[in-house]
Amino acid sequence: MKNWKIIRSKYVLKNNILCVRRDDYKMTDGRIAKDYYVIEKSDYCIIAAFTHAPRGRTADRKLIMVKQYRHPIGRIDLEFPAGFARKNETMTQAAARELLEETGYKTVSLKKLGEFYASPGVLTNKAHIFIGRGAIKTSKQKLDPHEQIRVQLLTLAKARLLAKKGKIKDMGTCLSLELLRNNLNNHQR
Repeated sequence: MKNWKIIRSKYVLKNNILCVRRDDYKMTDGRIAKDYYVIEKSDYCIIAAFTHAPRGRTADRKLIMVKQYRHPIGRIDLEFPAGFARKNETMTQAAARELLEETGYKTVSLKKLGEFYASPGVLTNKAHIFIGRGAIKTSKQKLDPHEQIRVQLLTLAKARLLAKKGKIKDMGTCLSLELLRNNLNNHQR
């Protein structure tokens, strides 16, 4: 299989959040496809962070999650803190900043678990998933003007149960929960 060739491309919308591009392309069998819309967005990070627990008391660790209204879907969602990287910022720096801004928590360590394309049929960006350990509350939230976020602390078991029951709908959070479970299982072997 080979890549398709773009024969015409035009931006139909550009702003500081996203760009929408209309492409015409030639497929490998020679057919021409017109008006394929692509949304260009920056990569973003998802942070699955555990609170600090006294030595030997791992059962006391909680996942730091956020509840917020998501206007495009018209509902309040429970998810992991997440956000876009700024210009000249590494994804690890973005993860630390977003966790602190959205929750007021700072981790002792951040480790990348993986990355994925959320919707490669239309979006260009990737999500980078991080696990944070030893998080402690160090400040108040510093939310963007368009954010209203409530922090919620849950055990991993409770978060996984909510996802299993369909109470957590965010795909990045659900995938992060599975990557987190696999990572923790591998550390316990």
